[in-house]
Amino acid sequence: MLALAPSITFTNRVTPLRARLHGIQAVWRRCSSLRAAIAGLIGLAVFISAYTRFPLVRVLLFSPAVMHVERIQENLDQRGNRSAFDGRLKIATWMLGGSFLFSAAMNYLLATWIVTSPTGSPAFNEELVRLTLLSYPMIALPSLLIMIAALYYLARSIRELAGMQLAEVLRH
Repeated sequence: MLALAPSITFTNRVTPLRARLHGIQAVWRRCSSLRAAIAGLIGLAVFISAYTRFPLVRVLLFSPAVMHVERIQENLDQRGNRSAFDGRLKIATWMLGGSFLFSAAMNYLLATWIVTSPTGSPAFNEELVRLTLLSYPMIALPSLLIMIAALYYLARSIRELAGMQLAEVLRH
């Protein structure tokens, strides 16, 4: 009878652990959806900011902390290109928002496509490793390229509309 007591105690402790692991699997699936939803909400906020007085690109990139905004605006006013530049700021904001929406969609698709095994299993751990490995070339790199394209588009717009090179307008 004494020999059975440890196995009963062990069984009583393992069953709740299995239930917790099953609950963790459900939470993981919700978290992958939540991670995608957060990136999607940021993307929507960036898109909505394009229709406000201060688009997010104006706050993040075209700000006095990063560029000589006064000098750029003087050159834009002299050339009569301020409204055209504001339109291009809106397009750059859409590009930035698009990078977040792309990230959200790819995050969700990869997580639902790759992670299918029960939580706690060796296959689940392998799938997480595969998800992490694929997320860099399939999510991070394209998102970075889209953001670089937005910065390049903004720099090219400054060059075309204000007649200034990027090196002239960046704060050092």
